[in-house]
Amino acid sequence: MAVRKMKNNIVTEKEAVSPVIGVILMVVMAVVIAAVVYLWIVGIIGGGVKETPTVNLVQTKSSGQYNITVKKVSRVCSVDDVKFFILDEEEKT
Repeated sequence: MAVRKMKNNIVTEKEAVSPVIGVILMVVMAVVIAAVVYLWIVGIIGGGVKETPTVNLVQTKSSGQYNITVKKVSRVCSVDDVKFFILDEEEKT
């Protein structure tokens, strides 16, 4: 008889979680989905303005000719994007 009473108690409790826990779980899921969509869109767009790369150069002069050697670049960039500007002593092109 005691087993039958326990069985009835188990069957009558049909709610799995409280409504408060359900709302909290839905809010957490909405925030996670919004964050994933945001990161996905930022990845497609390109993520904003990229920092201009900097380089370390070494200049040598021999027989009236200048040699400029690139020693280090701050980040990877395409050779097509590289532009050199040579200025004289008055900083005019």
